[in-house]
Amino acid sequence: SHKKDFMLGETYSAADCCMASLLHRINEVRFGSLLESDKLPNLKKYWKIISSRPSYQEGIIDYQTGEWAPEIEKLYGNGPNTYNDLLWSEINRILKEK
Repeated sequence: SHKKDFMLGETYSAADCCMASLLHRINEVRFGSLLESDKLPNLKKYWKIISSRPSYQEGIIDYQTGEWAPEIEKLYGNGPNTYNDLLWSEINRILKEK
């Protein structure tokens, strides 16, 4: 961790724009616990910063058409992704190896 708010320092860049989109998709497919976990504090902080930016609201949230919502609902209902436990077991394994 370089203790900066964004990928390349203190200024939001194209790298952060790409990451905002990717992390949004992670949240959208119900892996949101990954972005809000105290086990990954840097990711949690980063997600909070980029998802609270007006550009995130304008460029991602306001732009969504909702066309995938019924399919995601069919897959997961109102709960987490069915692979959530597998995801966390792998993350825990990797964190232990550090």
